[in-house]
Amino acid sequence: MVQKIKTSSNEYWLIEQKDIFQNILIGDAVRLTRQKSDDYFFIHDVQLIKSNKIKSYDDILDNEILFFNYVKRMKEVPVRNFITEDFDVKKYLVD
Repeated sequence: MVQKIKTSSNEYWLIEQKDIFQNILIGDAVRLTRQKSDDYFFIHDVQLIKSNKIKSYDDILDNEILFFNYVKRMKEVPVRNFITEDFDVKKYLVD
């Protein structure tokens, strides 16, 4: 199950948690918070975030689950207006 997490540094992540090891989430992820000049990357089966750095678990929207699965399939996705608008993730872009 994919979860949306907000970290203490105010970044948003979509995470499919597989395990917790020494208070660190392990799993697959896509970081939603990106610079406009960055790409989105699918991160597979790695140590992601320390539990004490999680600020909140937010409700995940259907479009965000679709976006997670899209990036998972593509592995790398450039930040483009039509992509961020289609999946409604533009609000997570920072300058």
